[in-house]
Amino acid sequence: MKFDDARPIYLQIVEYYKQEIIRGNLKVGDKMPSVREAARDLAVNPNTLQRAYSILESEGVTRSERGKGFFVNLDRQDMGQIKEDMALESIDKAIKDLKKINLDKDKALRLIEERW
Repeated sequence: MKFDDARPIYLQIVEYYKQEIIRGNLKVGDKMPSVREAARDLAVNPNTLQRAYSILESEGVTRSERGKGFFVNLDRQDMGQIKEDMALESIDKAIKDLKKINLDKDKALRLIEERW
């Protein structure tokens, strides 16, 4: 995984795992990689990974079982909400970037429609 220097790594890891769940690569009940294993695979400090896992748990994306690890904890409705939230974040960022270059709304919508 290649990280963006402009954003905290732990937030990028949170986003990565949410995407993996939405794509179906991780399903409800699946065991998440251990903190050490995931930290090694992603080439990050285990504390960074633990922070990301803590956020995923606090958001209800995962649940932890003492001595067993973290497990995916989303149903279809939750996944739909996370997908929508992630889409809105992407749209907000795109709008902000387009406003920086003074692109008007109609032109932006036309370009998006062409790219879609």
